[in-house]
Amino acid sequence: GSFRAGGAGGAAAVLSKDGVVWWEGARFVPSCVTSSHAEFEGLILGLEAARALSPDALRVEGDCRVVIDQMSGKARARKLSEPAGRAREALARLPLGSAPSFGAIVREENARADALA
Repeated sequence: GSFRAGGAGGAAAVLSKDGVVWWEGARFVPSCVTSSHAEFEGLILGLEAARALSPDALRVEGDCRVVIDQMSGKARARKLSEPAGRAREALARLPLGSAPSFGAIVREENARADALA
């Protein structure tokens, strides 16, 4: 996600296991108040896109440790409980055969989504 005064951009890319881009997109979020909130908006966007692709398994990667830790259960959502709740709802709607995995990556590995935001 990208946060600036006056709004933010949430972006995501959905890739196959071997790195083929299946989908990528972004949206403007005028009511966004923090960069972590923008990251949650990108996650929600990506989960909505993944649902349409009906994956058997899912690995979520992002460069925002707050989002990854909250979604993986390592941390509780406090100030970001609203977007975290929407992300969990989007995740629950996915027809997955197994539980998703979550992993933090360095910003340089997240360049595709950052460029979209």
